[in-house]
Amino acid sequence: MNILIVEDNLHMRELLALYFSDNKYVITTAINGLEALELSKKSSFDLIISDINMPVMNGIEFALKLRENNIQTFIIFFSAEVNGKKIHAESLKKIGSSLFIEKNISQLSLAVEKYFSN
Repeated sequence: MNILIVEDNLHMRELLALYFSDNKYVITTAINGLEALELSKKSSFDLIISDINMPVMNGIEFALKLRENNIQTFIIFFSAEVNGKKIHAESLKKIGSSLFIEKNISQLSLAVEKYFSN
């Protein structure tokens, strides 16, 4: 199962890549939404885990561009952003097929396991 991890923070990106590759997933990483969009146009992913606040193209913009390109991959937004929950909830409705989780690797792991078990 292929997972795309979109995260601008090098340490978090490496931590997530290591964690999920140890759990037998094939991992591809991107440093922002623009890079992730280009990867998504070239390759198919079973799941995308994306930060929201990133330079160049943030996670919400990235997800909306995916949908414009008819790429319907499920997205888990993994962000420390708490103040924007209402904005994120509204954006999630527009994006569809997505979930918001505050940065907590245990909750993220459970969400990934649940997604792949369905």
